[in-house]
Amino acid sequence: MRASALMLRVAHLVDVTPDDLCQAAGVDLDDDRIVLHDVLRLWQTLAERTGNANVGLTCGRRMTVEMLGPVGPAIAMAPDLRHAIEVLAQLFPHLVVGADFEVRCDDEGGELRYRMLDRRSPHSVDLLFASILSLARECTGTHVVPELLELECPVGDADRYRRHFGVVPSFGAPVCRMRFSDADLDRPFRFAEPSTSRLLAAHASTLLGTGDPFLARLESALLRSLERRDGSLLHTASVLGVPSRTLQRQLQERDTSFSEVKERVFRHIATAAIRDGASTGEIARRLGYASRRAFVRAFRSWLGMTPAEFRTERAG
Repeated sequence: MRASALMLRVAHLVDVTPDDLCQAAGVDLDDDRIVLHDVLRLWQTLAERTGNANVGLTCGRRMTVEMLGPVGPAIAMAPDLRHAIEVLAQLFPHLVVGADFEVRCDDEGGELRYRMLDRRSPHSVDLLFASILSLARECTGTHVVPELLELECPVGDADRYRRHFGVVPSFGAPVCRMRFSDADLDRPFRFAEPSTSRLLAAHASTLLGTGDPFLARLESALLRSLERRDGSLLHTASVLGVPSRTLQRQLQERDTSFSEVKERVFRHIATAAIRDGASTGEIARRLGYASRRAFVRAFRSWLGMTPAEFRTERAG
C-alpha cells in the first residue's frame, strides 16, 4: 500500500471521504504512486477540512496494524521492535517516493530519523512517529515510551505530544528524531514469527511495486540540493553521500541518468507549485532556471503545454 492508499485510509480516521479530500486538494490519484509534494498537499487540505492543526498526530494515535495493508503483517510478525523498525525502513521508500527516512541503531538503542520537506507542515512526521509508537504498543502489549523526541517544526502544542509519546518534544531541531532504548528495541512481539515476517516483507515489496530505494533516496537528495539553490549532480551526490562518479555509475546500471531523474523531480515540483498558486517566475527561480522563458520551454517539453495552459486546464 503506497502513500496514496494510506492517505485515503487516514482520511477516514477523521471522517473525511477520500473523494472529498482528493477533489479539495486537487490531487489525482490515478494510480497507486504518489510523490512527496502531493502528500504534503493532501495533509494541508486534511488539516483545513478538519480544523485540526495536529491532524497527523491524531491519525497516528489511531493507527493499527490492519490499516497498513501488506506492510502490517510483516511488521506484526517481526520478533521484536528492533526488527519491526528494520522492516519499516526497508519498505518505506516504496511507500512515499522521495521521503528522507532512516534508522540508526547502536549498542545503547536506536533511533528513527526523518527530514521534513516543509517545516511548516508537521503532519507527515507526526503520523510516522505516532503510528510507529502506536504499533509498538499494540504489538508488544506494553506502554513503550521513547527516550527522546525531536522535531524540525517550530514550537507546537507540547502537551498534545506529551500525552501520546510520554515525553516532551524538542522543537526546531535540525532533523526529526525518535529514540528508543536498547531494552525497548528488544521487547518481543506478541505474534512473532520471524521467518514468516521475512517472507511477508519480501511479498509486500513486490506488491508495492518495483520502486528502487536508491532512486527514492536520490530524489530526496536532489530536493535537499534545490533547497540550497544547487541542483547539480556534484552537489546532489554530496548530499547523498557518494562520489559523483559512483552516482553516475549507479544510474547507468539502472538504465537512467541524472538528467532524467532531475526532469522527473522538476516536473513534480512544478506541477505541485502551480496547483499551490506559485507564479511561473517564482517556480523558475526555485528550480534554478536562468530565466522564466527557459522554464516555460522545459515545461512545454514535459507536458506539451505551457504553465499558463496547465493552470487554466486545472482551473477548468
